[in-house]
Amino acid sequence: MTDYSFPNIDTSYWKIKDKAWMAARQQSWDEIEERIARGRLKPKKALNIIKRYYLKGILPDFEKLKDYQSDERHLDLLCFIWCHPSRDVDLLRALRDQYVHSPLLKMEDIWYGIGGIISEGTLTASAEYKTGKADTSGWRMYTGENEFLFDILIGDLTIANLPEQGGTWTFNKFRGSFDGLITIGKLLCNKRLNYINEDSLYQSDKYIEYWYISLTKGRDVKKATWTGEKGFIIRHFIGCIILMSRKKVIPVVVVL
Repeated sequence: MTDYSFPNIDTSYWKIKDKAWMAARQQSWDEIEERIARGRLKPKKALNIIKRYYLKGILPDFEKLKDYQSDERHLDLLCFIWCHPSRDVDLLRALRDQYVHSPLLKMEDIWYGIGGIISEGTLTASAEYKTGKADTSGWRMYTGENEFLFDILIGDLTIANLPEQGGTWTFNKFRGSFDGLITIGKLLCNKRLNYINEDSLYQSDKYIEYWYISLTKGRDVKKATWTGEKGFIIRHFIGCIILMSRKKVIPVVVVL
């Protein structure tokens, strides 16, 4: 890894000369292509970029893509890490850091990826799914990697802004909402749980720490009023207590 510098990466993890490996990789791509298009809202151009990376480790010419216009971006941070064949944590963290700090990438490329794993791992993974419902596995097919991917993508929680080492843009990574408590309550109240729920980030210590820190960034709830932010928080907290109490679930006590 030390011999490479983004956008040059070690492509030896893509065993393109191994026919069996390539056949399996192609088959898996055929299964997830539509999911990426639907779940990540990727247009055809972006899908082709992701496909080349997924199958052969070929990165796009980011310089030529600097004026690329799409809210959903192309090879965003989540797709970049998730589509890598390796699951070596140190390797993926190093790649993540190089991606985030590259001047070739835009803020949207990073946050669309981080926001994607947060949304998938909280809202989607907390919903209740009917038994026998077709295709409830989400765009990544929920292989139990939400916590793994979140841990890599979010980076150091002791540093609030992205990129952590500074750059031409800055963005506060702590975007969690107090509404998350409602989603937690919904998960706890599900009549049945399945493998998607088991992949919920609300079971991750690091995500809960991230969410808790998010509530304090830029806030001073003690000065807020009932009709302002503090009132908003309290009303939602009470609503969550009521929701959970109906299912006889004891909520965690939060001190404001």
